[in-house]
Amino acid sequence: MEKLNKTNRNFLNRCIMSILSFMGLCSAPCLIECAYGTSSADYAFKGTITDEEGLPLSNVSVALFQMEREEILQNGAETLKQRILSQSDDGEYKSISNEKGKYSLSGETDGPYVFTLFYLKEGYEMKDTTLYWNQLTIKGKSGTYDGKGTATIDIVLKKEQNAGYGQN
Repeated sequence: MEKLNKTNRNFLNRCIMSILSFMGLCSAPCLIECAYGTSSADYAFKGTITDEEGLPLSNVSVALFQMEREEILQNGAETLKQRILSQSDDGEYKSISNEKGKYSLSGETDGPYVFTLFYLKEGYEMKDTTLYWNQLTIKGKSGTYDGKGTATIDIVLKKEQNAGYGQN
């Protein structure tokens, strides 16, 4: 009889805990520990931008988008270039490289955990790189809760080729 009461109590406790967890008031029993709310994480990108000869490039616009490259370019490369060079802030994060070619971007994200960086300077070809959370160096707590993902990305920009350049 006592075993039956203990079983009933365990069942009742599990039911109450499940109801409370749906309401966001406690964690469900026997589940992996989880945090309340939406997962988020800090990120930081830094690096050096140089030309093909290894000389640092200053005043390079660096823009960070939290989406895949194809989604960003769906309106065309020229539209993206204008968007990066504009002074408006429409969701992406921007930086400008200094006289030593150094840049840095940091912030917090609650997803998606894909980062596409575009590098743009007049007279040079636009370059981009895409990184996923698992490609970053993770510091702090595990996963995306209270962790920080970092990456050092050094970029070499090529000079644009003029349409008539070198032709007779």
